[in-house]
Amino acid sequence: MVKRYGGLPPGDVVAALLRRRGIDVDPERLEDRVAAVRSRKEIDDAVDIEHVRSLATAVKRARRHCELAEMDWRWNPCNETLQAARQAQQARTAAENELREQLLGDQDLFSDVMRSVR
Repeated sequence: MVKRYGGLPPGDVVAALLRRRGIDVDPERLEDRVAAVRSRKEIDDAVDIEHVRSLATAVKRARRHCELAEMDWRWNPCNETLQAARQAQQARTAAENELREQLLGDQDLFSDVMRSVR
């Protein structure tokens, strides 16, 4: 339990409000549950951020692979290098679309995330 100075702790205030309605609760348990929920949310947020970073890294790699495949096609224009370039373009587009979907189509956020990835 966290010791606070000045006023009742939030758990005691909520417990008092619930007691007025006839619900008996333990203020310490309320605070523990709130702390657990906050901790879980922080963990979930960290996982989501790491997932977005990994998608952005995949986009960056797909873009680089596409550049190399297109360069190879320019140096050696044949059916095989053309096909490789097209596949690289499709992979790049798929990776970008997956990241955009994760970011709910926010282009500014997409740009910020891509700038932040090395």
